[in-house]
Amino acid sequence: YIDHESGHIRFTEWSAIADSSAKGESVRHMTNVLEDIRIEGLIGKRYKGSAMNLHRMVSTLCEDESFWSIPTQGMGLNSLVNSFFLFGGRYHLLSQVAMKERADLAFSILKSRVSKELYFKFGECFLQLSNLTSTAGALKLAIEVLALIDEAKEEQQQQQQQQQNDDEEGESDGQDSGNTDDTDDTDDTDSDAGNAG
Repeated sequence: YIDHESGHIRFTEWSAIADSSAKGESVRHMTNVLEDIRIEGLIGKRYKGSAMNLHRMVSTLCEDESFWSIPTQGMGLNSLVNSFFLFGGRYHLLSQVAMKERADLAFSILKSRVSKELYFKFGECFLQLSNLTSTAGALKLAIEVLALIDEAKEEQQQQQQQQQNDDEEGESDGQDSGNTDDTDDTDDTDSDAGNAG
């Protein structure tokens, strides 16, 4: 923890953190996720021992699933995207190998939950993570990521609405088909009765 917090002391711009808080809890949280990856990368490059300490810290924390939950299909989209950047950043950018399982799951589940186009956009944002040079940059990227989450939620709502419409059309077709059969039966019955008379 000391190495992590030392990274914040040396590299975090607290005015940008204050700006993120002013924009709401979601922005503050996502900015912090991105900033954590940025500052751990910087302090690990400056002090090689810090990188080793952070790797050990992450390995220890990964043993307790209550600290960093393993991503699941049922988790909310915000939490899933946070995992995508936090676990993915720690594994792919900081080489914290204990994060591999969580990172792989976060990537795989997000890919299954959003369109190919949106997944590509999330991937583009992830690539920007390795080039962040400031906390203000982390804030800017956080806002971009949250806009993509909004797009993904809208996409899911449209899919659900389309599914609901399709289901209703299917039910309507079934009822119409049933009504036609009833009408035919009635006509046949009336016709038969006329012939019998």
